[in-house]
Amino acid sequence: MRELEPITVITYSGGKGVERPQIFFYNNHRFEIEMIIFRAYEITHHPRAVPKRIFRVSAEGREFTLIYDEATLEWYLERERREL
Repeated sequence: MRELEPITVITYSGGKGVERPQIFFYNNHRFEIEMIIFRAYEITHHPRAVPKRIFRVSAEGREFTLIYDEATLEWYLERERREL
């Protein structure tokens, strides 16, 4: 099971609503996203499940996984990735 920590994210919001993260705040630090390495939708087969958007991003030489919950409209940090 995932350990998710709520975070604040500033996004680019185009015609489709929240499209991609640009900046996020974690441990009182501002991270500017340099690149989106991977993006995906998590869809489960549970009838009450709500899709989540998953973004693996790089910022300050590190990789992070950010998750956007479309039901709650909240962002979460899954875990910090290894050093690049």
